[in-house]
Amino acid sequence: MKKKRSLNFTSFVIVFFTSLGVFSQEIKEGTYCVESGNLNLNYNCYTFYKNGTFDYKSGMGDEEYTIGKGTYQVKDSELIVEFKKIAPKRLGYSKIQFWRQKGDSVSVEVQVRNMDNSFVKESTLMNSMDSSKVISIKEGKAIFKIKNSTKESTIKIGLKGYDGQEFNIKNYYNYKVEVFLNKKSGVPFFDRKINYPLVEVKDSYYITMSSNGYKVLWEKTL
Repeated sequence: MKKKRSLNFTSFVIVFFTSLGVFSQEIKEGTYCVESGNLNLNYNCYTFYKNGTFDYKSGMGDEEYTIGKGTYQVKDSELIVEFKKIAPKRLGYSKIQFWRQKGDSVSVEVQVRNMDNSFVKESTLMNSMDSSKVISIKEGKAIFKIKNSTKESTIKIGLKGYDGQEFNIKNYYNYKVEVFLNKKSGVPFFDRKINYPLVEVKDSYYITMSSNGYKVLWEKTL
């Protein structure tokens, strides 16, 4: 009987320290992502560094929804991430000059720059009064005419990789508009602590348990 108890205790110790060893190892440095949705275009990614910090981003395809950074640790079978406050997202803006114009048409001049005050090489412009017509902006500048009227128009500026800009004009003024575009990026995510229960940790992936009881696979991509 004593021998049987001794074996049971030994087995318990082996199982205990084996399970403890699974979570005593650190998650390897690198980028781990969960991809979902149609064609796995939706993504949530953490990039972990050896010094205990991380970068975070989420989005769909080429569009970034949120970004963040902070510190992390693996403790008591949990991955604990704590987001720190980061600089708020910069917004683009416009400078508008206008003056009254007589005649059948008015002139609108648009100059497009980035936030470093450099002209963008090429972008597009669309007038809400004629959405079927897209005007190309070459070397950061475009001048076009619209019919003189009491109506208003919305001018939209688009450039891949940048947040779009739009502004309203009255169709009986001449305009000179300077548009400053900001590079597209996610909204900062900070001042939040998240505890991810860990199910398994390997060099190429780790598995967490979601709040609704599902296992979530985070695969190493870099």
